[in-house]
Amino acid sequence: MKALLTLFILLSGINFGFSQACGVYMVNYKAMFQNDSLEVKEVRLPTTVYLHGIEEADSRSASLLFKVVDMEVDDTMISHLTSANPDANYLIGLYKENHSAIPVTIIARDNNNNEFKIGTEIGFDGLEFKIPEPESRITLTINLGTITF
Repeated sequence: MKALLTLFILLSGINFGFSQACGVYMVNYKAMFQNDSLEVKEVRLPTTVYLHGIEEADSRSASLLFKVVDMEVDDTMISHLTSANPDANYLIGLYKENHSAIPVTIIARDNNNNEFKIGTEIGFDGLEFKIPEPESRITLTINLGTITF
């Protein structure tokens, strides 16, 4: 019995010592919306499986719905499990390599409560990336700026 317990402890230690670290990171989206006649209620923004080039834009898992409050979104999502280097500059380069722009679907309502879906794209030149401090858990901030529609 002691031999089995010792073997279990030994194998557990080896597994712990050589296991792969969890390859997830956070993405924080920020944006402001401007429109004179419509109020934005939600916005659909790309997930990391889309940004990494794994899923196509029409895939169900390619985007995520975020609530918009007072015509602003400031929300965070967690990435898929990835073996990609979690360095922010590497990730930005990967996004640009796989796509020319960030797709945005705006869900808005007018005064009569009619819903409108407006699709647009924000080119990477129009984005502001905030790269986290090296010692902190990686949360890459993507600021889409003010989106006027």
